[in-house]
Amino acid sequence: MPTQAASAASSRTAVPAEPLTSSRVSFWKRKFEQNVARDKVVRHELRKLGWKVVLVWQCQAEKPDRLLRRLGKMLPVPEPMKR
Repeated sequence: MPTQAASAASSRTAVPAEPLTSSRVSFWKRKFEQNVARDKVVRHELRKLGWKVVLVWQCQAEKPDRLLRRLGKMLPVPEPMKR
């Protein structure tokens, strides 16, 4: 399997319980659902091409130590270069 990685940061698996905005709620709900569906297709296509897809939410980036541990478990460690 290739050692390439792709990151997606804008998708979630479900619509949040609380609306993201108080105006045009139906528009934003539909847009959000369309983005989730699009991101699912894109992740699937990337995996078919041999990419390892890592989904990172913005809130996860606020805890860099935890994020680095998570990514470290998922991504291969490169071999040291020989001189």
